[in-house]
Amino acid sequence: MTDDKQKSADEAGWRDAQASRLERDFKAARAEHRHEHAAAFEAWRTEHNRSQSGKEADMTVKTLNDLFIETLKDIYYVEKKLVKTLPKMADKASSDELKEAIRDHLAETETHVQRLEQVFQMLDQKASAKTCEALEGLIREAEETMEEIDDEQTLDAAIISSAQSVEHYEIARYGTLACWAAEIGNSEVAELLEQTLDEEKAADEKLSTIAEDAVNQRAAA
Repeated sequence: MTDDKQKSADEAGWRDAQASRLERDFKAARAEHRHEHAAAFEAWRTEHNRSQSGKEADMTVKTLNDLFIETLKDIYYVEKKLVKTLPKMADKASSDELKEAIRDHLAETETHVQRLEQVFQMLDQKASAKTCEALEGLIREAEETMEEIDDEQTLDAAIISSAQSVEHYEIARYGTLACWAAEIGNSEVAELLEQTLDEEKAADEKLSTIAEDAVNQRAAA
């Protein structure tokens, strides 16, 4: 092998090694982010619950079924809010792949709203939303962060991070609701909720793939 070919091979090997290292670091950071987000949310939820009137809580939530309905109202608010929020995120994204992923999930989210309304109907409950302060906080944080960023790649990374924070909240809520529905004995409702849970997980994985591809592209540049 000539010196030039050997040099090219060495450079290619170095780039591959750098890409692999960056991908490993990214996956590790993503896993840590998910853990930290889940822990932060649970801490917030505990503190929020403590701040509510104990008397009022006793009046509204006495059984698992009561808790199920209240949580259903929470996620109904989330889905309806996202129908309005996702188009704005898609408009701010610069990556065509990211725009498409967000718009595809918007269509799924509209279906999620309809599915939740079906669940309310199956339970002989009026479909109603209860303000989700956790989501409002995530949206405010996302908007503040995106306003500060000018670089397109960095903005896309921030959009992905914000979108996945919301996805993780939804995955936690739907997982819990599906479990409760089964425990209450309503298998049909549990199946509907599990359908949405699977779609939320797929959306989260899609965002992770887009983020990993962006890391690899930067490593190869």
